[in-house]
Amino acid sequence: MKTLTVYTPTYNRAKLLQSAYRSLIAQTSDDFVWMIVDDGSTDETEETVSGFIGEGKLEIEYYRKENGGKHTATNLAFEKVKTPLIAVALDSDDTLKPDAVEKILSAYSAHPECSGFVFMKEEADGKSFTEFRDSSLEIMSWRKAICEEHYMGEVLLVLKSSYAGRFRYPVIDGERFFTEAYVYLQMTEPFFWSHESVYVAEYLEDGYTKNITSSFLENPVSYAMYNDLRCEVFKPFAKRLKYAAYYDAFSILSSKKHFVRASKRPILSFFALPLSLVFLIIIKLKSALN
Repeated sequence: MKTLTVYTPTYNRAKLLQSAYRSLIAQTSDDFVWMIVDDGSTDETEETVSGFIGEGKLEIEYYRKENGGKHTATNLAFEKVKTPLIAVALDSDDTLKPDAVEKILSAYSAHPECSGFVFMKEEADGKSFTEFRDSSLEIMSWRKAICEEHYMGEVLLVLKSSYAGRFRYPVIDGERFFTEAYVYLQMTEPFFWSHESVYVAEYLEDGYTKNITSSFLENPVSYAMYNDLRCEVFKPFAKRLKYAAYYDAFSILSSKKHFVRASKRPILSFFALPLSLVFLIIIKLKSALN
């Protein structure tokens, strides 16, 4: 059995999968499986993957499911993974550096006590997507790293599959996106944080990162849940107040009743209501300008 699963969620990105595929063929270690979860694509994704499998250059697992959003594809990946590790995730428009798998497996061997392993990302021109406040810190939980602002930016997360199996994203009727951070903020076990880059990222115009305002409006329930969690786990009062306001705003957008009472911090949610109205106005203005 291989040690690592490199997981790729995809939806109508058949042409872009070629770059990810070539970067995996070029790996200095072949101790991995490429798992592709097709979230109901209507293009040539299935045929493209069949071509990859036919070439016999990689061990590939392909799963096709009804369209439900990247988070539902990740739920399936956490369910289907067979290897000890899973990399979450190599997006269909991105690539891994040739020594990425080798470095991941080296970290796993050196830090068997850790439940996760975090690596830096960079742009095609070499500019880093990741900034660390303290480069001496190597072992800490995801929650600690985020809540204490030890790093900013984008990273590649590799999890022990047994640990990943503890988590699932909620599935909300009518919503197609749930931020990855909702699950990651619940991760309190020690992670190894590498300061090496193994991942080259490119953000497309139709990606979530470049369309965040429309994502807010289309997925208010998931964003309300995420900000309710942030309000609970962050310590600084100013951040809690901000996230309480976000929770209120998204709850209003989703027409949720009694959301103040349902909050993890109901008193804070009540006092954040005026701020939530300001946030709602900003979202509506940005949406109108796009």
